[in-house]
Amino acid sequence: MNWQQGFLRLWIVGALAWVAIILSLAAATDHVVLKKPDITVHWGKENIVYPGASTEEEITSDLRRRADKMNADDEKDFQNLTQEQKDFCNQNSNTNFGQLPKYCMTYALHGSVVVIPDDWKDHLRSPPRTVWQEIYYLAPRLLIPPALLLLVAWAFIWVGRGFRRH
Repeated sequence: MNWQQGFLRLWIVGALAWVAIILSLAAATDHVVLKKPDITVHWGKENIVYPGASTEEEITSDLRRRADKMNADDEKDFQNLTQEQKDFCNQNSNTNFGQLPKYCMTYALHGSVVVIPDDWKDHLRSPPRTVWQEIYYLAPRLLIPPALLLLVAWAFIWVGRGFRRH
């Protein structure tokens, strides 16, 4: 009986089973993608889409630019209001906004600042991994345990050969 060959075959079967288990667990999760998905920022009724490779600074600066433009437009609209329009809005301040002209909304919200949404930052903090990132992540978990087992088994066989009778 050849113990060395039998243990090698047992190790091969065990290593393949280990790899199959780890790969099946990795495939069961849905956090692996072929390419990074686009980042969508929901801002009111608008959805702004950025490429998946965008950085937080790039997105924040673009959103800040948009917010500054909206604030400037609101200020310009307020400056264009006539005193009659302001008086009309003041007289009907208890009326539902939906029933008033649009300029009353501008008058009522003057001084308010547009706030940048930040729910998109979760996409950057924990993005799905690409296939190559997943391979890099799984490689040590796939290869180190079977390699250590082979090394330990080889050490036992080497020690066992020292006890043979000549």
